[in-house]
Amino acid sequence: MYPFSESLDDLEKMVADKFKDVKNKNVKTPVWNTHPYGKDQLKTKTYVTPVKDLRSLLVTFPIPDLQDQHKSGPDSYLAHLIGHEGPGSLLSELRKRSWCNSLVGGPRHGAKGFAFFTVTVDLTLDGIEHADDIVELIFQYMKLLHDEGPQEWIFNEYKELLDIEFRFKEKEKPSSYVSYLCPNLFLYPLEEILVGTYMLTEYKPDLIRDLLDRLTPENMRLAVVGKQFEPKCDQTEPWYGTKYTREKLSDEQLKKFENVTSNSAFHLPQPNEFIATDFTLLAPDSDIAPHPTIMYNSPLIRAWLKQDDEYKVPKLNASFEFISPYAYLDPECTNMTHLFISLFKDALNEYSYDAKLASLGWDLNNTKYGMMLNISGYSHKQSVLLSKVLDKLVEFSKNIDPKRYEIIKEQYARGLKNFEAEQPYQHAIYNISLCLFERAWSKTDLMESLDGITREKLSEFANELLSKMFIEALIHGNANKEIAMGIVKMLEEKLQTQLKTKPLLPSQVLRFREIKLPNKSNLVFESYNSVHKSSCIEKEYNLI
Repeated sequence: MYPFSESLDDLEKMVADKFKDVKNKNVKTPVWNTHPYGKDQLKTKTYVTPVKDLRSLLVTFPIPDLQDQHKSGPDSYLAHLIGHEGPGSLLSELRKRSWCNSLVGGPRHGAKGFAFFTVTVDLTLDGIEHADDIVELIFQYMKLLHDEGPQEWIFNEYKELLDIEFRFKEKEKPSSYVSYLCPNLFLYPLEEILVGTYMLTEYKPDLIRDLLDRLTPENMRLAVVGKQFEPKCDQTEPWYGTKYTREKLSDEQLKKFENVTSNSAFHLPQPNEFIATDFTLLAPDSDIAPHPTIMYNSPLIRAWLKQDDEYKVPKLNASFEFISPYAYLDPECTNMTHLFISLFKDALNEYSYDAKLASLGWDLNNTKYGMMLNISGYSHKQSVLLSKVLDKLVEFSKNIDPKRYEIIKEQYARGLKNFEAEQPYQHAIYNISLCLFERAWSKTDLMESLDGITREKLSEFANELLSKMFIEALIHGNANKEIAMGIVKMLEEKLQTQLKTKPLLPSQVLRFREIKLPNKSNLVFESYNSVHKSSCIEKEYNLI
């Protein structure tokens, strides 16, 4: 795959000339109808010792190759429900019990003729002690799907989401798009290469039932990953040297999973209120500028607007940088900013999942200057999501869940610790940033200051963080000045009236500098990686 400026006709001639001597021998693609997971590989539980401090549960079911059924998508239907994150979902119940951080469910392609359906759960410290209970909950949720049966409205809603996504799919980088399309040549008929991934046109409830009938304890493999299993892992995988041990599931365990009862905590998702229905393109203002311009400037907020006159899609991107001197003041403040944001995103996940499905996304991340809030997607329902995010932000510091606090803090600490096991090249890039930034805290700095943080201290810090700030905003896309101003005014009003936020002084809105090395000087930083045997050198040249 090569990116060229030539036409497709010229590229076709070039390729045809190079491959004209390759003979078509009409070789049929081999098909493996016998699944590699036979009876001896099923009803097993494998314990694995990871290199990093990871904890996860993997439930695997062998299934037939369903690629020929891509227009009905029985595996996609079940993946949509098992991996759902809204109220009444499997993930929602696991989080309430403080047993997991995330969950992913769906098909995995094996080869032509066979495939897998997997459920992967990222476990908490408490969750890894309840692996069997989690498997029981998985089968309780599948019992719900059995009892309720396939729902045509859920299929149609999922189909609508795919239709909208394809209809307004934005132009991609040609090289990336070609790389994405190439595997489709083996998966779809020629006329469906472009649309095959989004084509869901045939509702076949019998196929959904048939697939669901295969997701049973008798047709299952379990794998539990965690450092605590190291003493019992007495076998070594030959290619990567991974330590593991495997055992058969007992009859008692299998009966527990087979004879599950209904769980009132589980229910099917409600219709998605965030699916856009109005795709009207707003007429740009007569004085539209070719670049972002300041449309509003107050002591608290400076807002920029760039109306879309190029892509012409009914989408809107709104970015808000909340600048606060407390966010990156010292390692402890940096930790608390990160924890506050992580807990906030965790608390809003269940509500915002439907928005995510409807290609209406939001994200909040910490920066060296504070927090960056991004809202993107179809403009029709965006104000609903933004209003909810801001309302939650206003009240959140008073309602930090104690259980989720402990889980998120442990997860964050584990991430800091696991940096030691990253590849040497990642350490090299990171260490250069430590050397050249005016203010930068190392992973060690952050680890050492984490223990002194409590939930009460975090609540106090959150109030302080939001008490004084300056917001830089950029709104770009399908919005005129009236709509953009409404977004900015809503934000300003919520901050001033509900949080009593005061603006920073202009002298407090500063940007950190990078260190300029003296001419003809060299800076060398050496470090040792105790996990990997490979080495790495990262060089950076300051050209003047």
